[in-house]
Amino acid sequence: MLYVRFGLIVTGAVPGMAAAQSARVTVRWGAQGVLAATRMDPAPGGDSRKEVDLEQSMITLTGEGLGGHLRFFSALSLDKLTTGDGVLAIGAWGGSFYDREHQHDYVHEAVVSLVGDIGPGGRKGQVGISGGKGLAPFGSDPPMMRPVLHQPVNEHWTQIMDRLLAVLTLRFPRVGFEGALFDNGSQNGQGHPAQSDSAGHNHAECSICTNHRGASRSARVTLWPLRGLEIRGSLATIVGSAHHVGAGAESQGLWNLSTRFDRPAGQGRLVILAEVGAAHAERSYRTVLAEGQWSSGDEHHRFYYRFESTDRPEAPRSADLFRVAPDTLGAPVGVTRWTVHTAGYGFAFRARALSAEPLLELSLGRVASVGTPAVNLDELYGRRTLWSVVLGVRVSLGSPHSMGRYGALAGPDHPAHHH
Repeated sequence: MLYVRFGLIVTGAVPGMAAAQSARVTVRWGAQGVLAATRMDPAPGGDSRKEVDLEQSMITLTGEGLGGHLRFFSALSLDKLTTGDGVLAIGAWGGSFYDREHQHDYVHEAVVSLVGDIGPGGRKGQVGISGGKGLAPFGSDPPMMRPVLHQPVNEHWTQIMDRLLAVLTLRFPRVGFEGALFDNGSQNGQGHPAQSDSAGHNHAECSICTNHRGASRSARVTLWPLRGLEIRGSLATIVGSAHHVGAGAESQGLWNLSTRFDRPAGQGRLVILAEVGAAHAERSYRTVLAEGQWSSGDEHHRFYYRFESTDRPEAPRSADLFRVAPDTLGAPVGVTRWTVHTAGYGFAFRARALSAEPLLELSLGRVASVGTPAVNLDELYGRRTLWSVVLGVRVSLGSPHSMGRYGALAGPDHPAHHH
């Protein structure tokens, strides 16, 4: 006779309770959102713009079972309900938007992993296989896991999100490897219909857009040479042109090198991230970014700063200057270079699993046309320098969730470090 014992612990309102009990399965949940008022000056068209949005609204559910050999990760994004027209942000682009953050798929992440030990008890390492929908192993940590509220200009050069994927992971004491095959952007990589890319092209009627076969792929190697220091190198090939404007009709190659430092500093903690990367298709785009955060020992105070210099493809705009014009297949794509400084401060109030953090962010950006054909920035914005201010409150409940790491690379050694 076969007997099966099954235990379940749900943590969220009291995340630490799992440590005090024994169970076959541990489940953690969380929820978050940011109510933010943003002013950008100038916006496309030359005037200032003010908006209030409920941003980054998300519900997460993660857990593990079978002694840590079964792991699952899920995140439900409510962007399409709360930010239907995107979110104002200097230099942001993608999903048919310019100078707005686009929405992500409702199912932002739903991945299951099986993990096996290498050596007794996994002392020599672990191997994992994962499948589902989520973030391909490429680049640095997702912007939502980092201190600045609004995404950097380089999101599409450093992240590959909302993809159906299969991932192989290997982890050893000081090195980890991730390799993945993922879909070619059937949801445009960013939660938009398969029939149109972010420039409004109808791929069902486009012969040069439908002749690309084979899976997109990526690989990332992570090193931990010292305590608190992480170095990551990534390569990716995205097959076909459906992923975003500026990709052209051929496959796109990307590379990224990033480093992250996380150690105590004074009476608090210092986290620094730096990365460089590039994308190559019909033309090349490059990015450089550095950001840092210092938080007090009681985690009430956070000061942060981000600098980046990133190239952005520029397609013709529609009458709504925040949008790419439809039916622009074959239209010349220009390039702008965005240099943006962002500084912010947050003060957190915590009560058990509930956290509320009022925040203030200031951004100053400078844009230049660096490609051919030239982009008439004076006509588009009225001037070359833009600024924005954000006043908001970030609320989270339950356990934080570290997105984008699956299989052997997910676990207690890699806690979420955002917000």
